[in-house]
Amino acid sequence: METENSIEKRCFGRIFIVEDNANLQCMFAAYIKSSEIIIIPAKNLATGEELFHEYNGEFDFIAVDACLESKHPDSMELIKHFLAAGFTGEIIAISNSDEFNDELIKAGATRKVLKDHFVGVLVDFAKKYKNKVP
Repeated sequence: METENSIEKRCFGRIFIVEDNANLQCMFAAYIKSSEIIIIPAKNLATGEELFHEYNGEFDFIAVDACLESKHPDSMELIKHFLAAGFTGEIIAISNSDEFNDELIKAGATRKVLKDHFVGVLVDFAKKYKNKVP
């Protein structure tokens, strides 16, 4: 797992977004037009788990959609997996439903944001991160 010191040494930000809608993934990436920030996208539960381990959980934050393979929240176990693997950063629940986001909060997400407001989170992160990079 990456430590706070190793995140500071990395010269780029890394955001992990687990979202099944490819159009939204592209839209999110379009708002981060920065060589200092990389978005790692995953489109389903299995890919989310695989990429989390491939990158050793080294993310500035993780955003997880509530409904990846169902019309009902199904990503709670994925969040629990991230936490069990030692991830201590922010995990943001992103859904169009506040009720669904609440389910992810119960599973361990640290914050909830309605999907149509998530772009603002990305823009704020990009502004803060740009100020950190020398």
